Amino acid sequence: SIGHEALEDLLVRTSVEMDEEAREYLIASSGGDARAMLKLLEVSIALNKPITLALLKSLRPAAQSLGSSEAGVHYDLASALIKSIRGSDPDAAIYYLARLIEGGEPPEFIARRLVILSSEDVGNANPQALTLCTSAMTSVKMIGYPESRIILAQAVIYLCASPKSNTAYNAINAAQSAVKNGVILDIPEHLRQQHKGYLYPHDFGGWVEQKYLSKPLKFVEFKNSGYEAKMGEWIEKVWKK
Repeated sequence: SIGHEALEDLLVRTSVEMDEEAREYLIASSGGDARAMLKLLEVSIALNKPITLALLKSLRPAAQSLGSSEAGVHYDLASALIKSIRGSDPDAAIYYLARLIEGGEPPEFIARRLVILSSEDVGNANPQALTLCTSAMTSVKMIGYPESRIILAQAVIYLCASPKSNTAYNAINAAQSAVKNGVILDIPEHLRQQHKGYLYPHDFGGWVEQKYLSKPLKFVEFKNSGYEAKMGEWIEKVWKK
């Protein structure tokens, strides 16, 4: 990535005539990527027409597919979108969503990332987030652009405004790490098939105390965030009986 002045100097050296509005757009839309700027300029020159702001805007998607700025920062934009949602900044998230859409990003790719985030970063703080994002992913597959942009925007705003929790992400990572590092416990006899010592919780009002691990392990740390706070309170309540 290079600065505005360096890009402007590079553009001057090309000796291509254009008005100031087009020049500023060419520089600003490159995202600091000189190759991207020159690619869009190359596509414009090939048409043998006056280089105007309107022409550059109309050619931008074609230039992107050939390797322009947005294609060059594809993963950076996706990362910025995810991190803005995680940080609960709806304006930043919508901006990066727009950048991805205008850059020709398939709606399915964006929707998949939102589904993952809904579980990894929102989780049980708002369990409905996963349902909404899964519905959004199904919808954009059927509808496509331009209407899919509205569905994606709804999901992004919803995720931004949801309380956050990465409890599920942390818990499964910790449990898998334990297993990989040799923590392999014997399964208690009463949990095995064909064993009659198991206490069926529904026969005891929904919960009954019994051992589920042969020795204590701790992976799940409930957070005081959204609905997950209530879940943590319930678990704490029943296990203190």
